[in-house]
Amino acid sequence: MNTEEVGKKLVDYCRKGEWMKALDDLYAKDIVSVEAREMENMPAEMRGIDQVRGKTEWWEKNMEVHSAKVTGPFVARDTFAVQFDIDVTEKESKKRMQLSEVGIYKVKDGRVTDDVVYLSAMEEGRYYVAQANAIIDSRGRFTEDLIVCRHAGDVHMIAPDKVDYMDVSPKQPVS
Repeated sequence: MNTEEVGKKLVDYCRKGEWMKALDDLYAKDIVSVEAREMENMPAEMRGIDQVRGKTEWWEKNMEVHSAKVTGPFVARDTFAVQFDIDVTEKESKKRMQLSEVGIYKVKDGRVTDDVVYLSAMEEGRYYVAQANAIIDSRGRFTEDLIVCRHAGDVHMIAPDKVDYMDVSPKQPVS
């Protein structure tokens, strides 16, 4: 499967609440899952399919999902992003929460991999980075012939197939 096919399949599974099926069908054995912060008895970073499966089992056991809106995939070469907006109640505390996060996925050989990319400002200068508000169609493809991008400290207009990365949010302090 190519990146777009993997992304669409992941989104489909997530919309159906089939989290384990997504893991089994789409994730590489050396997957790395990184959360924004640690949770009680749960580190922020999980390495390997078994740890990620354990985290998913914990989620299913401890959370009641009332609704989940899954948007995307937003595809750029071998990477895609998915927006998750979830209305959930923690079963033990009965605390209801609205969660919103963006999952960033890198695809290799038709599987979601452990290849997470963190770029410093210096490193980012080597790539063409599209703005988060660039218009994308329902298939996650840019709709314009030229895309506004940052590169080496300057602003450029380039063809969509030359974009290396896309900001996650127009409000993000770093990319």
